[in-house]
Amino acid sequence: MQQAPPGTPGAPLPPPPSIQAASGLLDPIATAGVPVPEGIDSNFQRMKALARRSNLGGRTDPFALLPAEARYDREQAGARILNELGGFVNYYEPPEEVQDESEIIDPQPPRRVSGIVLGEAVYAILHMGPGAPGIVVRPGTRIQEGPTTWTVVSIDEDKVVLRRDGNRRPNMVVVRLSGTLQLPGGGG
Repeated sequence: MQQAPPGTPGAPLPPPPSIQAASGLLDPIATAGVPVPEGIDSNFQRMKALARRSNLGGRTDPFALLPAEARYDREQAGARILNELGGFVNYYEPPEEVQDESEIIDPQPPRRVSGIVLGEAVYAILHMGPGAPGIVVRPGTRIQEGPTTWTVVSIDEDKVVLRRDGNRRPNMVVVRLSGTLQLPGGGG
């Protein structure tokens, strides 16, 4: 059987270069590289001396962090924890001190009840201040006194109960049955 010429289909593959060199088929002599000029350390003596002088010690654990890397890792871990947990930030803001307008305390003038009628109908004579004329009231009567409107809530044998809506205090006043109103002062 005849062999096909090399490079044609069906021709056997040539042996690898290592086998060709061992068998003498390949000429390994070739010009390659650059010649080393004079004055250059061809044995690398200066480089070896430099390596001996510098501290190039190996690590026992090749995966251990260097001191600078470990410090950076601790700083980042602390920052991550503070970021995830929110840190120790005080989000409380004290409320502004505002005058409580919901409760306005009004000084109350002296009031008196000069008479009460209890029978089929319930009436009382109410004086809303010193020198004020008597007003005949019954439960549910509304009395205007300045900016406030008082409502008569109840009338008993000895008192009249007044109530007002809004944010002014007191919102309920009990006016007792009494004789003439005695005011301080005067004399003689």
